[in-house]
This record gives sequence, structure tokens and C-alpha cells, in this order.
Amino acid sequence: MITKHKVDFSKKLTDTELEMFEQAKQKQVIFDDDCRELTDDELKKFKRVSNNELRERQNENITLSLPYNSLQKAKVLGESYRVVLSTILENVLNDNELIKRYL
Repeated sequence: MITKHKVDFSKKLTDTELEMFEQAKQKQVIFDDDCRELTDDELKKFKRVSNNELRERQNENITLSLPYNSLQKAKVLGESYRVVLSTILENVLNDNELIKRYL
């Protein structure tokens, strides 16, 4: 039986979620034609992600001053407003035309 549960890893795991992970660790892995066990040769083909690639995926904490009204508008978006602000900033920084507009 397959059970699906969406977990928000940006928040602390609930007791229920922690229990679900503990139960999952106890379950036996059953390989079949759709999900077979990899051979040693296949496993050797995996490569470690370099430190540079890891760094590109890491977030760095900064302090940023925002106008009061802007912060209040962002907070209306809910508890994940920081993620939304980060996504907006990342999208703007990837758009050269938009950057030029604000410089």
C-alpha cells in the first residue's frame, strides 16, 4: 500500500510526521520490475555532488530592511512569506530587463 503525505521541511516536523518516518524506516524494501535493486556496477556510476554544486543549492541568511508597508503586505501571504519573498527576489535577479528597470 502506498501512502502519500506532503511534508513542509521548512517547518518543524510534527509528532505525527516523525512517527510516519519511524514507521517507514521499519518497512522492508520490496524490489520488483519497476523498482529493481541496483547492481554494484550501477551504484559505482553515482557521483558525489561537488562542494560547488552543493553551495549553489544552499541558502545564506542575510539581514534586509524593508519598508513597513511592504513587510505587512508580504506577511499577509502567510507563514511562508519569507519563501515567497526569496522566490520573488531570485526571479527578479534572473531577469536582466527587470533589473535594468529598477537601477
